[in-house]
Amino acid sequence: MGLFGERVVERKFYGSGGQGTGRPGSATGIRRSMQGAGMPATRVITSPVSGHFYRRPKPDAPPFVEEGQRVEAGQTIGMVEAAKQFTEVKSVSSGTLAEFAVHDRQKLAEGDTIARIAEP
Repeated sequence: MGLFGERVVERKFYGSGGQGTGRPGSATGIRRSMQGAGMPATRVITSPVSGHFYRRPKPDAPPFVEEGQRVEAGQTIGMVEAAKQFTEVKSVSSGTLAEFAVHDRQKLAEGDTIARIAEP
């Protein structure tokens, strides 16, 4: 306990090369080593605006793309509707659409994750 009854918490930080450096991005080495071990790199596609996400151009049309399907950089994977304006959501890279993080017609905020692309 501190002088006036408040709780004192001690935190230990270690220098470079040690655990818990506390620096942003310190997990980068882990991610790279996992990729080197045969795990594919993934890219995240985020929402350009707040609104509702749609996987298909019309209610009776097939989806732009399905999970597990190959996509090319710039390919449309969905749309976000905000105030009756539709914004296309495009793949940020070529690869396999690993997963959608949102459901069809789900409301989302700008910057929310929509999908992940696994790069070869």
